[in-house]
Amino acid sequence: ANRGASGIDGVLSTAAGYAAGLGHPVTLIVGDVSFQHDSNGLLFLRDRPGQPPVTVVVVNNGGGGIFSFLPVAAQVDDAAFNRLFATPPDVSRRGLCEAHRVAYAHPRSMAELDAALDQAWGEDAQHRVIEVTTSRARNLVQHKMIQRRCARAARHALGLSAAMSGKCEASVSGAEVSRFSIPLAKPVTTNVSASDVPARDGWLLKITLSDGKFGYGEASPLPGLHRETLDEAGAQIIAVASALSSASNVGAPTNLALLNGAFTSWIERTCGISSRELLPSVRFALETAMANALASSASMTLARVLSGDDDDDDGTMNTTTKTSSGGECNIGRVFVNALVDAAVDVDAAMREAKALVDEGHRCLKVKVGRGVGSEGAKADAVRLAAIRDAVGPCVVLRADANRRFTFTEALDFGAAVQELNVNLQYVEEPTATAREMSAFYFTTGVPTALDETVDEIVRASASLTDAASALARVADQSNGVVAVVMKPSVIGGLEATATLARVAMSRGVRPVISSAFET
Repeated sequence: ANRGASGIDGVLSTAAGYAAGLGHPVTLIVGDVSFQHDSNGLLFLRDRPGQPPVTVVVVNNGGGGIFSFLPVAAQVDDAAFNRLFATPPDVSRRGLCEAHRVAYAHPRSMAELDAALDQAWGEDAQHRVIEVTTSRARNLVQHKMIQRRCARAARHALGLSAAMSGKCEASVSGAEVSRFSIPLAKPVTTNVSASDVPARDGWLLKITLSDGKFGYGEASPLPGLHRETLDEAGAQIIAVASALSSASNVGAPTNLALLNGAFTSWIERTCGISSRELLPSVRFALETAMANALASSASMTLARVLSGDDDDDDGTMNTTTKTSSGGECNIGRVFVNALVDAAVDVDAAMREAKALVDEGHRCLKVKVGRGVGSEGAKADAVRLAAIRDAVGPCVVLRADANRRFTFTEALDFGAAVQELNVNLQYVEEPTATAREMSAFYFTTGVPTALDETVDEIVRASASLTDAASALARVADQSNGVVAVVMKPSVIGGLEATATLARVAMSRGVRPVISSAFET
């Protein structure tokens, strides 16, 4: 690389010379200050016959962003910092390009950037400058967030290593499967009749390690949620247990608990099958059984093994949330929401919600969309308002529509919720499509959460990487999506859930982990 004086001189000229000498197109990514220091290099990007095209992507972050990472950024006032260190170029990149007759684009979204790059790299490519505006302050925040995550991951791995220090790595000494059936106290809330699911049936996988420690995992596919049947899951989990029991020297490395892809390679190496061929509920059972066994072997809680965090005295980290009246309430960072079962009866819903709060719950989810037409949607809002009055402003309320509203009904529901000052954290899947969900949010202002959409993305994706990319496209705060609801046994285990949760968090969207009525 051409460093020049302080690394910012002659960069455009170097790229042009590199393209000419190489005889191939070149793409240069450069900051706005470096671009300004070699603006004369645009002379090399005029229409010159036979010269390979150069695409210049200028990151306009308002000056030298690297200085924001240095101690001086906190030691001088903003005006002095900008004048002496950041030195934002007060010049028009478009004007410079027009003066030198070089094609210019300034995309305002990722889609426009993709289109500009496609054009720059197309068959009729020509020299082109593409200016991308970013935020210097936001870049600093994102880098610090990544640094914290890296540090946390390192502490997690080192903590697991320290916990197992002095111990030989355990191995799997046996695996066994048993079937269970537990009568349901209440009907499940999936789209099946109570007579179809009178009991919770499933399979328990017990994995025992060489040190005598063991862990359990559960595969209990539920009609209406899972693709696989109970019998299909049973046949596969018995085969997996047999493979683990018959194999010799099946290691149980502690890095499985890092949920960083180690489970996938371990499954394929020890079970001899592609991890994508495992049914979601079976992979969930296998991963949870192994994680529980490893936690027991390390004399740690499962939460500590999976997260690497030390538990606070009460198991939560205190923070605050705004109430509907503008005040603040102390809450835990992690909620376990209770489900209000009363579908249409307002008085019954109030009593049930109040009883749940009295038991200690601070987050309630209420099923909506069970009524008829717009009047039913408005009645749902009235029921939520009554629950809010019963439980007070400090309890978090969520609603779950399961796509049962038409678009018009959803709008009526949202408008009524706002008028009654319910202060919903979000409503899950109020409409049938993502486009309608965005329109619902922009019309009503009520935040939304993805649920069924996540399941559909996972089922339609050829790989977890594809699923993560698809989720990143729809988990968009700017369209009102504030949460992503994930069921590990439907998605396919702890590792897949952790991957998608990281994608959601990278988009500023809250991951919410939900069960499928496992025991």
